[in-house]
Amino acid sequence: VNLHDSGPHKNSPGRSRTVYEPLALMIQDGTKAGEVECGFAKDVARGWMQPKGDASSRMHLLLVWQEEFSGFLAYHKFISGQILYQPQVNAAKLASRTYIIEDDETKLTSNRIFEPTQVLDPMLRMLPDQS
Repeated sequence: VNLHDSGPHKNSPGRSRTVYEPLALMIQDGTKAGEVECGFAKDVARGWMQPKGDASSRMHLLLVWQEEFSGFLAYHKFISGQILYQPQVNAAKLASRTYIIEDDETKLTSNRIFEPTQVLDPMLRMLPDQS
């Protein structure tokens, strides 16, 4: 992905970099933080997360979003949100987990398995009719 600092396709985080950076660095650097190991699989060009020491439970990331985060000046830093992932690369089923990164410790909640249509249909219904 090319970095665009301005314009209609801006993808630079700007001042929110400090909020998103811990998660991006965990995936980029292959970090082990708290209960979680992260990395990037170059063969499929996707980030992954897994419970520490449990490669059989690897989660191939599709979407990561933040729901809450501490203020920029907070003494204790945290971000929390959801990850949408495939339990196996190219699997038909999707799953979601809540993650929390607090003071360099990462935790995950239990899985919630979805059929792809449960996730995609509501989003597709929001799009304007193209007919």
